[in-house]
Amino acid sequence: MLNAQSSFTARPAAEALLTKDYAYDTERDYRLDGIRTELTAPDGTRRTLDADAAARVSAGDLAPAEKPYRLEVRVPGHFTWTEDIDLGLTGYGAVAGTSGSSVASLVAGDVNGDDVIDVRDAAAVYDARGTARRSADINHDGTVDGKDLTWVVTNYLQQNTMADRFTDPVKRLHGRTLEYYTARM
Repeated sequence: MLNAQSSFTARPAAEALLTKDYAYDTERDYRLDGIRTELTAPDGTRRTLDADAAARVSAGDLAPAEKPYRLEVRVPGHFTWTEDIDLGLTGYGAVAGTSGSSVASLVAGDVNGDDVIDVRDAAAVYDARGTARRSADINHDGTVDGKDLTWVVTNYLQQNTMADRFTDPVKRLHGRTLEYYTARM
């Protein structure tokens, strides 16, 4: 008998939470990193998917649909990932569900969540230095420091191409530039 339900799996790759070789860290428990994943059905029904220790999320028993589901992944200090996932019916007479998957690749450095990495993010990291403020602790090592600012520098002036809106990057804030913050961290 064919399964009329669809299923979905994903493994979000938050840049600052990977190893230096951009691999998943097998020693890390990704459940603790604030990964927020939501799958929205075409009818608006939302399902929150919790990441496991290896950063995987999954959902079964999803109703197949003609229109795509919408995946949204949020990780503090990273761009939000959004993607349409096709979980329609397949097979003879369209009676079988499908399975979908995603490897959401989240760029690090967007501390304030405005979909652009600019001097405002550098200022937020600088203002939180020495604390454990999760939004600014991009690599989630427990302390906001120069390693977090390095992610802002690495991805400086990038814009989130998945965003519904575009925010113009700011290079100077209250007379201060990126160089001001990097020289003081």
